[in-house]
Amino acid sequence: MHIFQTEDPANPLHFTENHIEIINSLFDGANHHLANLCDDPDDFSPHMPDARIRLLNTGTIGEDVFFYQDDHAWGFGTAGCGYDFLDLQGRYDDARDLALANYPAPDEEAFHIILTGGNWRDEDGDGKYDVGECHFPCGGGLTRNMGSCPDSGTPLSMGLAGTYGTYLSAIGNTGDLPDCGYDGEVADIGRGFLGEIFHVLSLDHLSPLQVHKNHSIGTDGCLDTPLKANLNLLDCNFTERCALTECQIGRLHRLFAEGKFSSLERFPDGNGGFSQTMICTSTEPTIVIPSGADVVWEGPKILRSGIVVEDGGKLTIKCEVKLPSDAKIEVEEGGALIIDGGHLLPKCEDMSWRGITLSGDGGPFVPGQSTYLRINPGSIIEAAENPIVNNSATVLAFGALISNSGTVELHDHENDPLTRFINCDFIRDSDYALLASPTENWDNQMLIDNFSGPQITGCTFNTIAHPIGKSNGMGIAHIGGRFTLSSSLIEGYRVGVNGNTLLENTTGRFTIQQCTLRNNAIAIVSDGINNIDIRENLIEGIGNYHNGDEEGIVLRECTGFEVQDNEFEGLAGATDTWGIVVENSGSESNDIERNAFSNLHVANQAQLLNHSFDPFLGLQYSCNTNTSNTSYDYVVTNDGIAAFQGSPTLPAGNTFSGIASAGGDFFNDGDNGITYFYYDGAADEEPVNYSGMFTPSALNEDNTCQPDDTDGPIILIDPSKMRERYLKAREGYYAAKAEYDSLMNGGQDEAYWKSQAEGLTPAGAAAFWQNAVNISPYFSKGTLESIIKRGDLFSYAELAALLMDNPEALRDAKFQGFLYSELPAAMVDTILPYREVSTPRTALEVEMAGHRYTMHQTANVRIKQILSDTLGINYTAYREWLRNKESLEAYYELATSYCVKDSFEVALEKCDSVYLLFELTEAQEKAHKRFVEYLKFTMDAQAAGVHYAAYDSSRVAALQSIADSGDDRAAAFARGLLNTFYGYDYRIVPQSPNVQGLYTLPGSGPATQPQERAQPLSALPNPAREQVAFRYQLPDPQQPAQLLIYDMQGKHAATLRCGLGTVQQIWQTAGYQRGLYYCILQQGGYRSPALKVLLID
Repeated sequence: MHIFQTEDPANPLHFTENHIEIINSLFDGANHHLANLCDDPDDFSPHMPDARIRLLNTGTIGEDVFFYQDDHAWGFGTAGCGYDFLDLQGRYDDARDLALANYPAPDEEAFHIILTGGNWRDEDGDGKYDVGECHFPCGGGLTRNMGSCPDSGTPLSMGLAGTYGTYLSAIGNTGDLPDCGYDGEVADIGRGFLGEIFHVLSLDHLSPLQVHKNHSIGTDGCLDTPLKANLNLLDCNFTERCALTECQIGRLHRLFAEGKFSSLERFPDGNGGFSQTMICTSTEPTIVIPSGADVVWEGPKILRSGIVVEDGGKLTIKCEVKLPSDAKIEVEEGGALIIDGGHLLPKCEDMSWRGITLSGDGGPFVPGQSTYLRINPGSIIEAAENPIVNNSATVLAFGALISNSGTVELHDHENDPLTRFINCDFIRDSDYALLASPTENWDNQMLIDNFSGPQITGCTFNTIAHPIGKSNGMGIAHIGGRFTLSSSLIEGYRVGVNGNTLLENTTGRFTIQQCTLRNNAIAIVSDGINNIDIRENLIEGIGNYHNGDEEGIVLRECTGFEVQDNEFEGLAGATDTWGIVVENSGSESNDIERNAFSNLHVANQAQLLNHSFDPFLGLQYSCNTNTSNTSYDYVVTNDGIAAFQGSPTLPAGNTFSGIASAGGDFFNDGDNGITYFYYDGAADEEPVNYSGMFTPSALNEDNTCQPDDTDGPIILIDPSKMRERYLKAREGYYAAKAEYDSLMNGGQDEAYWKSQAEGLTPAGAAAFWQNAVNISPYFSKGTLESIIKRGDLFSYAELAALLMDNPEALRDAKFQGFLYSELPAAMVDTILPYREVSTPRTALEVEMAGHRYTMHQTANVRIKQILSDTLGINYTAYREWLRNKESLEAYYELATSYCVKDSFEVALEKCDSVYLLFELTEAQEKAHKRFVEYLKFTMDAQAAGVHYAAYDSSRVAALQSIADSGDDRAAAFARGLLNTFYGYDYRIVPQSPNVQGLYTLPGSGPATQPQERAQPLSALPNPAREQVAFRYQLPDPQQPAQLLIYDMQGKHAATLRCGLGTVQQIWQTAGYQRGLYYCILQQGGYRSPALKVLLID
């Protein structure tokens, strides 16, 4: 205990030697709390009555209690008097240094508590405390070596300000000083020591808003502590704290159990000393391969240092080379390293070495000048922290084995078509678990960061499971840049291939073709990356990673994609498995076609906005086959997908599993009604079990599902034919649109009809009505709403006739809701079936959608050709074809393309033009503002010279705020950086209709804020008519449970028994009154949150 007083012996303003009994009582109070922990009902831990840890202090002055007279150090505090954090740190450091310098046993393993008086402001600048100067005697603690251990070489210490002021409050003798407001027992003040001591010994605050370090689960690193627990000693409630959880105590005990606090004999570190065993670290100067040297190593070597290959130097390794744990091989710009059958590994068992680092100039490869690494067949890199870190250079690897190592990193190259990995194996077996952290998430296998051009062909990526269920990393993590993956196997990862967009390089894309992705929690993720191709892959074992909540492909906030000819196989019996999940693909025409799905919970799910302002344009499912899926073949939620699946002349061509439950074939819970065209000559193509706004329409023509002329390798497609195709489609679209615009609302806007309807009198009603009949079926929803609101002038029969003459409007969910609010329900029920009727307007809309589809698909092909040019990107052509798409999504891609080759200022100017070119909805306006904010955020970081992978905590917090602010492109950019560089794990949760959000699987990164986690109980359909299918997850599958159903008055309505291991029960609703019901899953003492279910006629 180091107690700092003022330099005035008559007014020390702190404990003195006369208070030694009081000081002893503080330790007694702290130890009393450690020995008598209370039971906190808010935590998730059994009651731990005794921490079995004590603070040892004999109260002997000059041995373990020391006093200092130093105004400067005494004036350290954490609040009051114009508190300044930098001043706080400086005063604390000075106090600590003085205390440690005067400690009589510097080599003793002791914990140093430094008590100061509280914040003091030296108002006259004389360096002395004068009575009357601002002094705030209250405060808190400071930990400068959070989570340290004694063997780190740093003496363990903490600072605590305001202990004396708190003591004066306790005895009611504060005098002229501010009262710290403490009225408890004096001994209990010692509890204040514990929080900072625990910090130093690795325990943190509970809430992610209060933690001092980034922990793997986003909070304090303990799963049994809630975000808020008033009684916990690590909470910020300073009056009631009295509890610790099992995890918290366990973490403290682990330090003691590992011998962290006993003097252990240490082997010398190689700096002139000797050791009985091999020294695992470097003990010699770095080996230098100088310019002009061409060195070949053919005999085995055990090195005592790392290696540097200078500009113009060349090293070839044909032998086994063992390196120290802190050693790496550095290839400087212009150097060359060839591993020709060599084996690089650490010199000590159960350890790793640092790996190979390359530094290049990012330009075209020039033989004899450019940096490169070549790895020939039979070569092995083993147990390296980062086996290859390629900074703007070239890597050519053939038939190599990367064994039990960290991440292969490729950074920052505008265009390097030479970098490739051919027939390489990236393997992690049981030995990797000995090298990697057993308690933390594991590193990704490969990172492609703003690096364009690498090809990965015929490779195997394989890993074991994490021993405690945390994330075992991604096979390939990609952010920015472009790469191709083909004919490869990726097996057993948290995510097989994870792609995120990067503002500094929005031309990034990837192609994955003819690969097998097996037993990954998610096989492929594309978050914000446009223009990707995923073709001819086998994605199998979905559900085998941890038996549920697993997906084949997740496409989020991206467009211009082609997902074709893939095969998806779920693990039989696994729950909650999805084939493809699409979220926010936007207004463009995107295809998911000719894929095969089997043994999945849901084959395809589309969430948020996946169609245009023109409801017939958007996401299309065509020619997919579904076999033995268990719950749904297709689920659509939120804003919906393209209103026409297939067309009046060509059926969609999908087959169905024939799931018997309502909505099993197609569950449309989206706002956009779907007309589904199917071939009536094939029984498995007819949707039978569907729900929501879904209208089957039979055709007697078959869809042969043959690839069209934009499918296949894009390099074989003639650019001139693509332009001709585009121009023809564009001409057809605008001709049809001109006709359409002239017919819609009789050539007037909705405001005109609203004004006419509002000013209509009985005398003019007949003429108005006749005009409305003549214009039908070309009335918009807004115009129809204005007319229906004048029900005082028109009969129900007339209004019904008008609605039946305009069936297109009846396909919209919000418009249906409006009808139910304005008209009798029985009348609306009679009208709604007419939404299936096709009119000349329908034909015109289909024609427009067909032309628009061709425009988008053709532009996508040309864009992919341009981005795949091995000589580099022609940005003029790239931007031209983005403009040709005439979509909001393409314009944002165009704007951000200037971040790559021009400047962020130009990109910002382009974004300002969005309002001139597009009519934005309220949601799109908010998303636009968030995107502009993200642009400015990135500009600010660049102006400060801060790389996107090296943000400080405040910028990371700002990134997280953007990521959490919405499901839009700004959030996609933020998620990409957080997921790739900062240990976060933002994921989609594909859930039951009406529920979606972010989630993290077991082993996910820190600080992800779930918007809505998977519910233990869900109901489909909802609203429901004849029956409700409840799906649930029993807390204990080996115990029975029950579903309790209550009406709106709280009266018990029904009980459904849930047998052992079941996941679903059916409620037959015949005989129950229509209305709202509350449903609760109960098992033993567990009760789920109430789920609302609405029964309708």
